[in-house]
Amino acid sequence: MGGLGATLLKTLEYSFTGQGATGGKYVVKHLTETGDVPVHYAAPVLDNGVIVPADLDRVTQTGTLRASPHGLMQGYLNSTPGHLWGLVTNGEVLRVLRDNAQVTRPAYVEFQIGEMMRAEDARTFRVLWLLVHRSRLKGAQVSVLETWNTQASSEGVKARDSLRNGVEQAINLLGTGFLEANPALLILAREDAQTATLLYRTCLNMVYQMVFLFVTEDRDLLFARDEDGQYVPDAQTRARAAHYLTRALRSKATNVTSNNQHFDAYDGWTRLLNFVREGFAPLGLPALGSLLFAAPLREELRKARLSNRAFYDAVRAISEITVDGARRPVNYASLDSEELGSIYESLLELVPRIEPGPRFSLQVLPGNERKSTGSYYTPSGLIELLLDSALDPVIEDAVQDKLPEDAIAALKGLKVIDPACGSGHFLIAAARRIAVRLAELEEETAQPSPRALRRATRIVIAHCIYGADINPMAIELAKVALWLESQDAGRPLAFLDHRLRVGNSLLGISEDGMQVKEVLKDRSKTRTSDKETTVRLLALPDEAFTALEGDDKKVVAELKNRTSRNAAPWPPTQAINPRSWACPPWASSWVR
Repeated sequence: MGGLGATLLKTLEYSFTGQGATGGKYVVKHLTETGDVPVHYAAPVLDNGVIVPADLDRVTQTGTLRASPHGLMQGYLNSTPGHLWGLVTNGEVLRVLRDNAQVTRPAYVEFQIGEMMRAEDARTFRVLWLLVHRSRLKGAQVSVLETWNTQASSEGVKARDSLRNGVEQAINLLGTGFLEANPALLILAREDAQTATLLYRTCLNMVYQMVFLFVTEDRDLLFARDEDGQYVPDAQTRARAAHYLTRALRSKATNVTSNNQHFDAYDGWTRLLNFVREGFAPLGLPALGSLLFAAPLREELRKARLSNRAFYDAVRAISEITVDGARRPVNYASLDSEELGSIYESLLELVPRIEPGPRFSLQVLPGNERKSTGSYYTPSGLIELLLDSALDPVIEDAVQDKLPEDAIAALKGLKVIDPACGSGHFLIAAARRIAVRLAELEEETAQPSPRALRRATRIVIAHCIYGADINPMAIELAKVALWLESQDAGRPLAFLDHRLRVGNSLLGISEDGMQVKEVLKDRSKTRTSDKETTVRLLALPDEAFTALEGDDKKVVAELKNRTSRNAAPWPPTQAINPRSWACPPWASSWVR
């Protein structure tokens, strides 16, 4: 081993046995002196007559094995129970990997050591020293780093619960702030339950706008990049944008004490949302589109004001979490796509209440959205079992006995639909599985590189994934989760609009099945004859109109009587494809 990587590891007090190690078909070049940490050094390569550092994600053929340096180390760790942690470097980049059999979710820590040294970045080097020093990895299963990893996993659950509480608190703060600053809105919300519900959804949507932009900015996914991965906006434009984006907003919310007399912070936020939705070249912002960033439809909410105090308090509620009594910033860069949905699902049991003060609050009451829409989501463990039995055989059948190019085309032609997709848990899990197989075929290796997995995931989400849900907000969050999973910087959210749709899949029959003749009575004094009009009604059984908790029983009874008078015989005498009842007209299959 030579160059900057060798010097750094020596500084970190690593020494080696002088021999490599073999784990199955994977061979790494070095083991530490006690044999507990494998280290693989990717030697420089000749590129157009110039010696350059090896690409850690580039797959090459070594004997009978095709793998990238990253994939080689991951394969070695997965196949050797005695080694949990390993290092791979090309002299310019250092990665810390852990045994991780879940290939769909590559996880590693990367340090750009060359850039760090040239920029004399002492802060990042301190993190590197604290995390990767030899003392942190001694002992493998009982190492300090493994202890930290185990502790972080348990604290991650606490952090998610704390963030969920923060989201609820932010909604309450925003709702109360809108009521305090807009007397006309307060009167409407007290008199009309629908207005209170719309206020709740506006506040929920605003919180998710913030969360989405926090994640996007912290993962560096906001600015568009070219085919070589270089930023489209220049450095000066990006530096200018930093003064208006969410990192600056979160910093101000943490450090500034505001009052109810100023309203400029919320005005600036609405302008930023407009820039994100439509694009704004002076700040290098692409047009992301999406209904997530749309202004409220009701004029009272669209023109409502919000004080700086309420706005910054809400930002602070979702920017920081409390774990074991200590406040700490939320690590949005590591927030899992599925966690966005789980936070949303926890809010479905809550309904808004307007209390004296005025005070906006969320409480568990009859008629909540979970009960009224039947929104009970599938646990992750059950999703994995379902994919094992339903999707994996389809994937294997698609690629079996095919040439690589034909197998790749077959995978891209798969169609997966979740007819009640919620916030996208099932679709994300399905996309990951197809993407792993696609990346393996494209790189012709059992250990595809992280770069190949990201590229394959984008392709699968753009070509294979469909979903429907009765809840418009759930659909928007599913789009957001899939967009974040695809990690395609600067690409509009609208690329999923025609694949994720709002609708009731249980009633997704053709339009012909919804046309029923009904004679409407002419009740005018000058009535001469009744007129026959074609209206849209469904031939539903009477049991479909059983009143549920939160339903208006008079409305349900009227719908039942009206449908019974006009319904065709049940079950329908004409043969109907059962799939047409399970899927909306724009998606004709579940898993094909």
